[in-house]
Amino acid sequence: MKQSDFDDSVQYYAGHYDVIARFLFVADRKFRIKDHSSEATRRCRFCVRGVPEVTFKHVAHAVPEFIGNRDILSMNECDECNSFLAHNYEDHLGNWSHLARITAQVRGKNGKPTFKRKDGSMRIDAGAEGLRIALSDPKFTSDMFPKDGPFSLTFPAAGTASKLYVPIRATMALVKVVCSICPADQLQECQPAMDWLMRRESDDS
Repeated sequence: MKQSDFDDSVQYYAGHYDVIARFLFVADRKFRIKDHSSEATRRCRFCVRGVPEVTFKHVAHAVPEFIGNRDILSMNECDECNSFLAHNYEDHLGNWSHLARITAQVRGKNGKPTFKRKDGSMRIDAGAEGLRIALSDPKFTSDMFPKDGPFSLTFPAAGTASKLYVPIRATMALVKVVCSICPADQLQECQPAMDWLMRRESDDS
């Protein structure tokens, strides 16, 4: 993206939207987003159930850990919904962003991700000195390093599809993030989105 296009995007969103929540991915302390004042009043935002009907034993990240979030946690997501949302949406976002996270060297739960084609012709990972790309197919080398210099580096389409994903489900993972970080006093605005995520409404509605 050109800098001018980026600046235009920033200006557009600044002029049409208000910031209602702001968090740092890496901070000096954990941000624990919670709607309850005691365990007796604790409820899951997504299924609206509480203890003892559901449990809250697992750590729920309001923003997926695989995109670099360490410190933004949700206390409003039960274990059952955490598993459902991760499997149905976040896994797809992870697969879609896989190569981008490798090239950006984003450290997730299990360290920095790696990429390897099934035929072994390409491998990308984060080495001790930075990004490392290993190619065994000469065609990939000529495609990825054209004559006009390394700054025009592009990955061939045939070399990028390492994991399957459903685009709408990857998008729904981002909707889930919004619902997780939304302030409690604005949560009603997210109710239709949460109904959609939890399949209380048809995907076609």
